[in-house]
Amino acid sequence: MPTTNARRNRASYSDIERYLAEPVPENFSGTSMSGRWDEGGEEFFRIYSYGTQIAWMTQAFVSESEPGYKGTFYVIPGRYSTTTSRHQALVRKVWAPIYVDHAEFLTILEKAFEEEELAKEFHIG
Repeated sequence: MPTTNARRNRASYSDIERYLAEPVPENFSGTSMSGRWDEGGEEFFRIYSYGTQIAWMTQAFVSESEPGYKGTFYVIPGRYSTTTSRHQALVRKVWAPIYVDHAEFLTILEKAFEEEELAKEFHIG
């Protein structure tokens, strides 16, 4: 059971780390950091620091037909306060081993698209 700050009824940093590590994170609210699924659907889980979005991830859809798909995450690269930078680092630490970095994912897609276009152009495959 998660511990909370009794005065504020908020999740602690260790609780937040556990929430983020879950395959389907639960909405949470800490003193200065929160995370929640988009309203009306569960496509994106967004992380906020002091009310400013600092990261998001797509849900990892686990199925027998797509066992390798892990979902993607993105940490907004802006420079913020020391605390918000610590929040960004926490998200990277927890999500990097679980999900694919979104920028890396886009690079992979772009490369695959270019290879497919070249294959069509040169009638390969």
